[in-house]
Amino acid sequence: MSKEVMNVIFAFSFVFLFSIPMIRGQEIHGKMLSGLIISDSIPLEGAVITNLNSKLQAVSDHSGRFYLHANKGENLSFSASGLKTITELVNQNMLNSDPYTFYMEAAANELKEVIIKQYPEINAEKLGITKPGQVKFTPAERKLYSGSSGIVGLINLFSGELKTLKANVNVEKKENSLQKLDHLLEDKYYTQDLKIPAELIKGFKYYCIEDDEFVKTLRSKDRFVCMFLIIELASEYNRKRAEINE
Repeated sequence: MSKEVMNVIFAFSFVFLFSIPMIRGQEIHGKMLSGLIISDSIPLEGAVITNLNSKLQAVSDHSGRFYLHANKGENLSFSASGLKTITELVNQNMLNSDPYTFYMEAAANELKEVIIKQYPEINAEKLGITKPGQVKFTPAERKLYSGSSGIVGLINLFSGELKTLKANVNVEKKENSLQKLDHLLEDKYYTQDLKIPAELIKGFKYYCIEDDEFVKTLRSKDRFVCMFLIIELASEYNRKRAEINE
């Protein structure tokens, strides 16, 4: 064997021997972790699992299973479309399990608040939800409408149910008016300016919504006229209360 060939063999052997530790160090990183990913009680396919320390990655299969080398104390990141990204710290229990189950939850889809009052021109008719000029019924009015038509209407008429349905419409209207009145004035205005005792404020409100003119004005949202009428009603209410107490 020539001297030149011997030198090549020696050089190759030298490089190979010093490369073994490097190769071994790259072959295995920690223990093989066996995992199972569950979302909404079913195995999750296509989740990406990343070892944040070694940068090794794995993807869960159709059965939600994955395998990834990891060491105790390392961090694993789990991500998938539409789900919350989670990070788990590897412990000995994970490494000893076959498989260890990880759970992922759906990401919350928060909608920005839409302030309709900024766009008064937008309504159900403009959006095509209802036809222009279509009559809009309240829940009680819908029941009255459906309960007063055809055979059902005749049955309700003779049974007295129709009368009850009409009464429910009136009660609903008064409740709606009362809600509007609740937002019109603060309690201290009733006690300080209208001289209505605090314990009688609610009774006075019911007294107001029995006045047809006041209710009509309340529905029109004319605050100025409402204030004028409620002062008159308060004066009348206090006078009647005084007469009863005499």
